[in-house]
Amino acid sequence: MSEDAKPTEATDVSPATDESKTSTNVANTDPDVQKVEEGLQKLIRKNPKVGEMVSHMTASFMASGPLPNPVAKKITEEHISKALDLADRHDDRQFQFHNKKLDDEKTDRFSERKWNFAYFIGVIVLVMALVGVFRDKPEILIPVLTGVGGFVGGFVGGIGFGKSSGNKS
Repeated sequence: MSEDAKPTEATDVSPATDESKTSTNVANTDPDVQKVEEGLQKLIRKNPKVGEMVSHMTASFMASGPLPNPVAKKITEEHISKALDLADRHDDRQFQFHNKKLDDEKTDRFSERKWNFAYFIGVIVLVMALVGVFRDKPEILIPVLTGVGGFVGGFVGGIGFGKSSGNKS
């Protein structure tokens, strides 16, 4: 701006009349604020260049946007290194947790297979015991073997249905 430029209407801080002070400056009832405003107005009356500088400063404050976070100025390289170390350790822990979870699932599947094999051996032993005990009585042996066969068929069918539907239990 040139030296002979006048302040714009928005930055004109010339002294207001008593009437306009009561209507526009109702919020500025603080005596300190009023003293600062009066001092600024006196300064502008003595040197019009100050009014131009005030208008530039006001415009730059309005255009600059919000103030940055004060904590951001205090961050050092040590803080950044520490944050990166924490993130790295977090990733390591997540990886270890995931691997442990996979190992636990593997162990659970192996344990489930062992139990299923134990059930199978138990049913075979039961059938052999029933056949050995009721070998001479077919009227008892046939219904008992039919019941055991139904139980085994239901058990095997349940396992197959559970695996096909995605249930682990």
